[in-house]
Amino acid sequence: MAKKTDEYLQYARECARWALEAKNEQDKQAFLDMAKAWTVAALARQHPEPRTRSDDGRGARPQPHS
Repeated sequence: MAKKTDEYLQYARECARWALEAKNEQDKQAFLDMAKAWTVAALARQHPEPRTRSDDGRGARPQPHS
């Protein structure tokens, strides 16, 4: 696993721990949201989406014709 991915997962764990220690539901939810965001970022680094290219080679997706 890449170093950045490990860092992102560590941040997610810390946020989850802070959520457990939160004094109110609003703080708890904020920490859980941050943990989710860091986890998503780590997964995106591990499994980047393939880039799609249109026929013109500029990376724009072709639009359907009506």
